[in-house]
Amino acid sequence: MTMASFSIKLALLAAVVSMGTTSKQGCLDMYVFSSTYTTISNTLHTLEAQMKTLKAQLDATISSACLEPDPNVDTNTRFNLTYCDFEDLHMCNYTNEADGGYPWKTLAATAAISDHTYMGVKDGHMVYSYSSYSKKLTSRIFDRAPAYCIRFYLRAQYPTTQFTVYITEDGGVGYPIHSTAPHTPTTWTLVEVVPDSEYLSKPFKLTFKVPAGGLAYIDDIMVYNVPCNTPGIRKPVSCTGKELTIGSKKHCYTAHVEPRTYVDAIRTCKKGWSQSHLLSVTSAMVQHYIVDWIRNDTALTQTGAFGFWTSGQDEFSEGHFLWTTDLESVPFNYTSWHLGQPNNIGGHQNCVLLQYANDNYNWGDVDCGERHPFICESEYS
Repeated sequence: MTMASFSIKLALLAAVVSMGTTSKQGCLDMYVFSSTYTTISNTLHTLEAQMKTLKAQLDATISSACLEPDPNVDTNTRFNLTYCDFEDLHMCNYTNEADGGYPWKTLAATAAISDHTYMGVKDGHMVYSYSSYSKKLTSRIFDRAPAYCIRFYLRAQYPTTQFTVYITEDGGVGYPIHSTAPHTPTTWTLVEVVPDSEYLSKPFKLTFKVPAGGLAYIDDIMVYNVPCNTPGIRKPVSCTGKELTIGSKKHCYTAHVEPRTYVDAIRTCKKGWSQSHLLSVTSAMVQHYIVDWIRNDTALTQTGAFGFWTSGQDEFSEGHFLWTTDLESVPFNYTSWHLGQPNNIGGHQNCVLLQYANDNYNWGDVDCGERHPFICESEYS
């Protein structure tokens, strides 16, 4: 029976049933349909599974062959990135598995524990696990590939918390592919896991596990279907803006003239490269370098009348300003405030702007919900 004839037959039977009376032929048709229901139902389930598989293959082909790569991807190297920042209170299709007690939960940033994505901003979120029972956080299924690179940010409240990562295949869990025993970092730390190719010969899931009594936080999980040394993962492919060496590290600065709120500016920076953040002006050298760049660029000079966001903010503690970098929030030890700034007008000016173009772009504090151009910063060796 074809799908078309099946649909017509089903419509006729529905009409017969709805009339409340039936003929001998109608009864015969219903008997036949009833006796073949299981076969037809199984056929439909099989077709549905085939359609889902085809849709997944189609999406993968479109992603790899038809879509433009992200800015942090080399034009000669395409990869799929599955990224979860746990913002907007979503779990990114990760599922909770607990032996008992409370499952993994999303947690809003606090003064004591900043999330990693926004690093010190009240809008940030992460996931955490603490209970007298062990907890597992399990991903969706990933397709097999020659290599994978798994990166995420981890912190723990207790130094003795053991944290492990497993590959789950065919419903079973083997030895851990990563373990922090016996010490887990108590500040945000970037963890990089490279699974052995043996684990990648079949579709698999990732499982993050915290044992009973442990307390751990996870944020910004990144799963790449290529090796970790692929351009665009451990460091940007190239610097399309200005590059400055500070100590042993290179800092790449890129300007964005489209006005955004403070949080949306951070999101835009991370789309360019996941470890990017807003500009941190940690010294007079950086201030002078950025100001010279703006003044020698006509477009930036025109945009500069509206100021540029920096990563500086004091959202949790008024007057205690912090730079929100990739791994930690750094207190100000250099400032370039305009006269009378910061003044916290209205009690809600918590974000720092390179504001006063006529005064060497000295700083002012403004409402984080305002929209301004911004400068992103990427720091790498």
